[in-house]
Parts: sequence; C-alpha cells; structure tokens
Amino acid sequence: MAQPHPQNAEPGPAAGLPAVLVHNFTSLEFPTALPNGRALECRKSMSLKDIYPFSILVISPESLERGEDYDFLFQHVGVMLWDPFDTIGSGSAGGEGGAATEDIPLPPWVDVRLSANPGPKELGLACHHMLRLLELKEQCLVLHNTNAITEARNRQLNQVGMALMAERNLDTLLIMILEKAMELTGSDAGCLYLVEPEDGKRETENDYWANKRIRFKLTRNGSVQFNFAEMTMPPSKSSISGFTMLEGKPLNIPDVYGIPKTAAFRHNSGFDVSSGYRTRSMLTLPMKDNRNRVVGAIQLINKCRNKTSPITSLEAADSQVVPYKQEDLNLSLSLASQASVALLNAQYERDIQALFEGFINASVMAIESRDPTTSGHSHRVADACVRLTDCVARIDTGKYREVRFTETQAREMRYAALLHDFGKIGVREHILTKAKKLFPEEMEGIRLRSEYIKRTISWEIEKAKVALLRAGTEKDPEAALRRLEEKERKDLEGVESFFSTIERANEPARLDDATLEYLRSVGVRTYADPTGSAIGYLREDELNRLLIPQGTLSDAERDEINSHVSHTWKFLSAIPWTQDLRQVPHIAFSHHEKLDGTGYPRKLKGDDIPLPSQIMTICDIFDALAASDRPYKKAMPTEKALDIIGFEVKGGKIDAELFRIFVDARVYLPPAAP
Repeated sequence: MAQPHPQNAEPGPAAGLPAVLVHNFTSLEFPTALPNGRALECRKSMSLKDIYPFSILVISPESLERGEDYDFLFQHVGVMLWDPFDTIGSGSAGGEGGAATEDIPLPPWVDVRLSANPGPKELGLACHHMLRLLELKEQCLVLHNTNAITEARNRQLNQVGMALMAERNLDTLLIMILEKAMELTGSDAGCLYLVEPEDGKRETENDYWANKRIRFKLTRNGSVQFNFAEMTMPPSKSSISGFTMLEGKPLNIPDVYGIPKTAAFRHNSGFDVSSGYRTRSMLTLPMKDNRNRVVGAIQLINKCRNKTSPITSLEAADSQVVPYKQEDLNLSLSLASQASVALLNAQYERDIQALFEGFINASVMAIESRDPTTSGHSHRVADACVRLTDCVARIDTGKYREVRFTETQAREMRYAALLHDFGKIGVREHILTKAKKLFPEEMEGIRLRSEYIKRTISWEIEKAKVALLRAGTEKDPEAALRRLEEKERKDLEGVESFFSTIERANEPARLDDATLEYLRSVGVRTYADPTGSAIGYLREDELNRLLIPQGTLSDAERDEINSHVSHTWKFLSAIPWTQDLRQVPHIAFSHHEKLDGTGYPRKLKGDDIPLPSQIMTICDIFDALAASDRPYKKAMPTEKALDIIGFEVKGGKIDAELFRIFVDARVYLPPAAP
C-alpha cells in the first residue's frame, strides 16, 4: 500500500476534526460532509495500492484484479462495495432440476455493501459507520499481526514488547523504544517526541491539544555525532512530526526533499546543513493511548540497505537509503502501540510514585506539625537509613557480606523510616510535646499557689502586729515587731525557696538526693485556704511527676509515648501496600526492639528483628541523641552520642557489625551538598 502525501482538506463544520479521506474507485458522487458535519475529502484514485491507511475505500467489482491479496491490502482501511449488478455475493449457478442456488458469501474484507443506487443520505450514513469502524480498527491494530510480517519479525516484536513492558524507568524506556524501532526497521537515525501539558495549565476536556506542547525528547544517529538538548515547541502541522501527531496518522515519505509544495508540512533541513547529514526516507508514527489520544511520535529516518558508510552525502543516500515499505509501517505501528502502552504504564507508575511520595511527605508533615520540635527527624532518619543500607550492601566481609538490597527494598526501607513515627498521631498532643515534668498549667497553678501562700503569710503577720499593739502587753513592742517581721521574711524566703526548687525539679535533668528529700518533705506541708481547710503545697499527682528521677515522663506517660509504635503498626497495616512494599509496616513496627529482648512493644530478640529495623534502630537513636531540636535536652556531641550507642552494643542490645559500618562509613554525618 503506497503512501501518498496526504493533503489538508478544508475543515468541516465539526470544529477541530480532520476531514475523512475517501478513496473512490467508482462513479458514485459522495457528499462533502457526514451527517454530523465532519468534512469528507474524496479522491479518484488510480490504483488500489495508492490508498492511505485508515481511510475509506469505495470499490466496484471492476476495480479488483486477480491474484491480489486483498485480505492483506485492505486490513487497515474500511471497504465499501458498490455492486449494482450483483456479480459478487449472489451466485447464479444452480443445480439440476431447479435446485436452489447458493449465494457466494461476500469477501471478509467488505465492511459495507451499498445498494444498487445509493443516494447522498445512504452514502453519508455509510461513511459515518465506516469512520467508527476505522477508529476501532486503529485501536485494535496492535492485536493483529499482519501476514506481511514474518514469524521471525513477530517473535522479535514480541520480545521487544516484553522488554518494553518489563522496563519501569521512564528515561530508559524511551531510549529502548527509539532504538528498538530503529533496529526493527533498519533505520540509520530516529527521533522521539512526547506530548505534554504546558507548565501550570490544565488539560481541556473538549480540546485535547489545548494547553499542550510537543517535547523533542530524544534522538539517535548512526552517521554523525552532535550535541543534543531537549526542546519544546507548540503543536503545528507545519512540521512532519507535528502533522503526524495532530492528524493522528502515520506519514511514510520516500524522500523528504521531494515533498510537494502543496503539502501542509515541510522538512526542516537545518539539521542536515549544520551536521552534514543527508536525510532521505522518513517514517513518522503517532503513539496513542487507550483512548486513542496521541501521546507522542516515533520518527524513523533513512531506512538503509546494506549500509557501508555514513550517510553524509547525496551519493551515500542514493546508494544506501531506500523508502520504508508497507511491512515497515505495519511493524512500526505495532511497535508504536506497544510502546504507547509501556510508556503510559511507566508514566502512570511515575505519577503514582509521585502521588505516594506526596502522601508520605504530607504524613510526615502531619506528624511533625503535632510536635514541631522534632521537625526534620523523620527525613534525617530516612536519609541515614538509606545510606547505611547502601553501605551494608557494598561490604564484602563480615556477616553481612552476602546481603544485597534491591532498589525496591531500599525504597521500602526509606518509606518505613519516613513513617516510623506515624503512630504519634495517636498520642495525645500534650504528652507528645511535654518538655518538662509538670504541664504548663500545673506549673502556673503552683506559682499562683505560692503567691497566695506569701500573701497569706504577710496578712497573718500584719494581723499579729495589730494584735500586739492593741494588747499593749509587750515591754518592748518594737523588738516584738522586729521578731514578727523577721519571721515574715524567713517564711517568705521559705516559699520562694520552695518555688525555686520546684522550678529546678521541673527540668528533665537527673535529681540529686537532697532535692528528692526536700520534695518528699514539702509534699506533706499544708496551708489554709480561704475556707480554713488545710491544702497541701503540692497535689499528689504534681509531687509524683516532680519525683521523676530523670526525663519528663511518668511511667504512664512513657507507656503512652511508647504506644506510638503500636499505633504506627495499626495505621500502616491499614494501607493496601503493593507486593514489593508489603514489609513497610513490619519494618517500622520493630524499630524499637532490642537484640536482648528488652525493647518494645513485642520484646523481640535477635534475628526475629528484621535487618532493616535493626538499621533503623541505630539511625533513630543517633538522631534522637544528637539532634538539637528537643526542648527537654541540649544537642549531644557526636562522640558522646556514639559512645552511648556503643554502650548499647556492649550490652547486647544493638548489632555490633551494623554499628561498626555506621561509624566507619561516617553515616552519622549529614550528606554532602550536591
């Protein structure tokens, strides 16, 4: 099937839709538009081989030639048969004795049989039906291997398809698509284009090409070397690639320098001039998604016949370059269809990955917004885990010499590390952010209580002074007044000392024995409230919190904080993880376990703790010790933090080999800026 240069028909009333091409081999006169207003472009063609794929073909029996393989020739067109004399499909050879005749069935490639005298309405409706049929044929093309492709090429195409479907890296996939297309068609060069939305603009439902641009993504050339940089351009039919994508149909051009001046598109010879290359034959194919939308194009250049030298001259092109054949078109269309599916799969996976990354980052933000003082902890732990995982996978000695992590397992490790504190969402915020032993409102209550006690002391002294002066029984009233004032001063100092001690004891630092003894004694001290009732200087719950020997959390509060691990498991287990990420909840759930069984929440021991969780344990502890973002402690020097983890190692709680790698590889240092 030869490929003529398609002309642009005048646009019909159906805005934005190209004209329907009709190859007419009959005397019928077709209307200029379909019932829906879409324009028809009718051509009186000379040969059945001079037809354009995915167009409508109107034939009569006289148009057919013996020996032609019309099953193959008409596989990508819609065929209407006009047979006014019923020479096909109405067999007249009857049996003896007037036996009934048996109709000869229509050839399978006839899609519509017209009546003997079709009018404009019938022809228009037939074309409308054929247009829908052609759309379905084009969508299903990838499912039908044609007889023109040999079994060897079919196997090769299937192998390429499997390779494309197996590749998930988008950049690698694009290179594979172009190089395999060049290999299958014997092309010397090729280009790949992608359709993408313009920055910051949304897709328009009724106009696919609105707010779109074309990206010149990739190129390959077997004859010349040159510097290439991606570029974008607006959609336009003036270029060969743009015409193919906007029309959604392939272009097979035997000689790009022989394109008629009447054609809508032109070959840009700028590359040939600047590089010394000589472009001749060109096959450009649209890549379409499952909704028949163009997502890109493959452009194959210079099909070679026994290439012996670079194609850098007219002579080299004359001797080595041939036009692309119909089988090249069919094969390339199949490849383009498979490539489109693979491309969309890779893009979907990339988009899903980006969506999931966004969900995870949003989750981390939600966690850290409840406890802003730990901002950055999850990301720092995740970065350190990824680096330590990489270091473990690269060592060739020790007990981990055979351990290797795939890219997916490393991503699984990273996600688990980012979400290891996700369960803190289930911890009450005032416990989660507790910076001192007493809650702020409790400390304020003690301060107000102290002020009330001091005022009460001063008031009682003033009353005693008045009573003393009224009684007049003191021989030396001035000395008595001084004694009262001295008592007031000491009592007030005692209250001030009480409050100062409370302030010191409220800090997370370790309490000395003297302070502990003082707190116990002051815990039984009382004062009279306005009703005369005896009230303790400290409530029982306040005293218990102040007696916490180190840190800010009581046993009950510590249990609640530790419950974040169980909450993490509960929340993460509810997510339908993919098969390759199914261990994320298990890794995060075990990052507080210790090798000797003293960890929490399940008291796991040894190898029952997943290796990624053991890696996370080291990274999490180090960041918690060395971070400067905790209100209840100052940042610990690196060496001291490492020493503390070293004590855990000596105590059999943390894996010694992992810690050695952590230290030797200096994983604890922030990653170098790019």
